[in-house]
Amino acid sequence: MSQQSRTIRQLSIGEDTLAIRFKGTTNLVTARILDRRLDDQGRVTYLCLDRLIHRPSEGDFKLDLPLASAHATYSGALVSGCFATEMRLQPI
Repeated sequence: MSQQSRTIRQLSIGEDTLAIRFKGTTNLVTARILDRRLDDQGRVTYLCLDRLIHRPSEGDFKLDLPLASAHATYSGALVSGCFATEMRLQPI
């Protein structure tokens, strides 16, 4: 049985940590960043996190960020992993 994609309403990518808030929740989910990759414009396109932040049946997250957000240039994120989340951010 597949689940609907959750939507991220707040996204903050720091030097060592990621913080996200999903639509409809007040909890802030944080994880330590183990690895990151950038594209030619210097935008983050890949993150490897120290723990799972996605559910087993989830393969992607939608992003609905305010235009003023530092990360409003992403349209979504593909997620995978069994012990840690690998997140591939999709630039607009």
